[in-house]
Amino acid sequence: ELALIVGVTWLIARPLLNFDPALRLPGNEYQPHVGVIAPFIQALKSGTEFPLWNSTAGTGRSLIADPFLFVFNPFLSLPMLLWGVINGSKVAVALNFLVAGLGAWAMGRLLGFQTITRLWCSLMYMLSGAIVSHLPVGQIQLSFALGWLPWSVASILWAGQSRSYTALVLAGLAQAMFFFAGNLYYQVYGLACILIMVVISVVEWRATPGVNMAAGLRYTSAGLLAVGFIALQLFPQLASRGSIRNDGGFAPDVEVEGSQKPVDALLNYVVSDHDFYITPLLGKAPYIQESYRYVGISPFIFGLFLIPAFRRGRRKEIVAFGLSFLLMLAWTDVNHSFVKEIYRALPLLFQFRWPGRALSVGGLFLITL
Repeated sequence: ELALIVGVTWLIARPLLNFDPALRLPGNEYQPHVGVIAPFIQALKSGTEFPLWNSTAGTGRSLIADPFLFVFNPFLSLPMLLWGVINGSKVAVALNFLVAGLGAWAMGRLLGFQTITRLWCSLMYMLSGAIVSHLPVGQIQLSFALGWLPWSVASILWAGQSRSYTALVLAGLAQAMFFFAGNLYYQVYGLACILIMVVISVVEWRATPGVNMAAGLRYTSAGLLAVGFIALQLFPQLASRGSIRNDGGFAPDVEVEGSQKPVDALLNYVVSDHDFYITPLLGKAPYIQESYRYVGISPFIFGLFLIPAFRRGRRKEIVAFGLSFLLMLAWTDVNHSFVKEIYRALPLLFQFRWPGRALSVGGLFLITL
């Protein structure tokens, strides 16, 4: 199974691995997105101090508090240290496909899926439009985060199932790798889904409803470990949150651009990129290209089997994953759904310009369902 995943990864990533240093990855946003790591690579190679504070920016903005920074994820930064930023970023992007495929496979294994099913989940997620769609414009951190999303979810599932300390530590590390992937879009969406999973897992719906305190303690321990691992970057970001401004952000009294009705948002899963651009009717519909997240029609067809699958031993997982998918769908309609109230309670969320990106996280749960 792993050999097949590695083989498919090689086929999909091979075109990226042209090590001509004059040929960089595409996208008008590639340079600013990858450039945040350049000072760290230069400092490490020259043996100077780690530049936590950027004195050349003019404003004294802390590099360590930059939401785009991904230097602390070794799967992303080490290739750039070894092969340079330009060629190393190609290796990191290629490696990210493997990380995504293995993560979705690990999720399937923890959920008890048989070979063909977990391989289908792995390859479907690895090759989905969500991971690929950010690369042509150079938004590599968003693609990196989607690679680590299934590991974040799988590790939480393992932490809930196992009583070993190893599961707790690895769950904390998986959340840290997810956080250190850079940018914060998918981390915020992923955290919301994980909270749903945790709540449903700890609540016992038996003859006498109650709370599974042991499971709750394991999840809390994993969460605290994760906060400890990411504190080096998290706390500077929290301290600098007042200075983090996205030029395309929105004020609380302004409608968020890109908000879509759920019916329209669903079509981003089933309309291919090719069809989107050649079909005149689609060009006039309210489908935002930024939300392109093609997975095809098969996950929806297989979803019909959720009815016989809804039985003892599966109900909590189906409900948790189903609610996570529906939350991501509601998030795309931020202007007219309850999610707008969450934004008003947490105004920093208005800096996230494209609510349709929630469909990327929803795609993982759709495929798994």
